[in-house]
Amino acid sequence: SKTGSNAMVTLLATAAILVLINFFVSPKLFGRLDLTDKGIHTLDKASIEVIGELDEVTVRVFISEPLPDTIKRGYRTVRLRGVARAFVDKLEEYQAYSNGKMTVVRVREDVEEEADKAKLTLFTSDEAKIEGARVEFDQFALGATFHYKNVKEVYPLALRPAEFEQEITWILSRLKNKYEKT
Repeated sequence: SKTGSNAMVTLLATAAILVLINFFVSPKLFGRLDLTDKGIHTLDKASIEVIGELDEVTVRVFISEPLPDTIKRGYRTVRLRGVARAFVDKLEEYQAYSNGKMTVVRVREDVEEEADKAKLTLFTSDEAKIEGARVEFDQFALGATFHYKNVKEVYPLALRPAEFEQEITWILSRLKNKYEKT
């Protein structure tokens, strides 16, 4: 029927318009709905200002795969489930507020070796393997290096999601100050 054809054409045209809007506009827009009481998933104004003052920041992210579910840190057990995702999410939030001035690069090959070279803190799991007469623990990395012009800062061990924003903002501030002193 003619009414059915018109409805189908209208539906297809609307879908095409939405796809085009999404393609051209969405990379320039960023938003996140934060329903937490304390707004833990929303960058503070100071953090947004700090990232806005820098240009051409590159963040190299080192995350071992797979990470263990838990690790021992002193006398306590730290759960790692979701920590790596929260770290990457926080970095992507900074990246979105940087207006294209921050690049996040994930190191995917020889992660632990590259992380060690970059001065990150490697950690071990609770589980050991027996290699011949030796007991060995696998090493893991979860951190990043921040590069701005000719200066570098290291986030050596990113295990506490509640501190990610504070730590990243401090690192970005130190990068700026270091560069201005050189």
